[in-house]
Amino acid sequence: MKVKFIKASTFDVSRVNQIYKASFPGKDQGQDFGNLIYSNDISVTIAELLDDGVSGMGFIIVRTVRNESEIIMLCVSPKYRREGLATLLMIDVIDKSIKLGVTSILLEVSEDNHKAKSMYKKFGFKNVGTRKKYYTSNNKRSDAIVKKLFLNEKETQFIYSKLKKQYK
Repeated sequence: MKVKFIKASTFDVSRVNQIYKASFPGKDQGQDFGNLIYSNDISVTIAELLDDGVSGMGFIIVRTVRNESEIIMLCVSPKYRREGLATLLMIDVIDKSIKLGVTSILLEVSEDNHKAKSMYKKFGFKNVGTRKKYYTSNNKRSDAIVKKLFLNEKETQFIYSKLKKQYK
């Protein structure tokens, strides 16, 4: 799959929201996404097919402060799931983080999201905490697992270089 990544601008708020609504029917975050795109310390990256500058396949929202990045949201449109797109978005974030001198990447994932947890494990993210009953889905509350990737660790660098070769 030939994918390109673009930095979202104010013109892309509707695309980001469209991807989000396809993933989470009945939810609308348009105004929130617009506010995030305007923020100085936040980067919103959209994945799109090489020949398509209109729709989007997925996006990732990352906040970077000093030497730490936090993945706020990673979302892939249902029709592009299980094709490695989330992994490609993660590789792009790690590339950008390394260039910025970031030493760690933090994120939260629902304890019930087994596919996402598996992907983060593949990158070498380590569990560093839990936020009790953080997420609500279908009137059920679940814990958020706080994970961290230490970019300076040799094991992380080995895993990352291997994944980068495999997916690029």
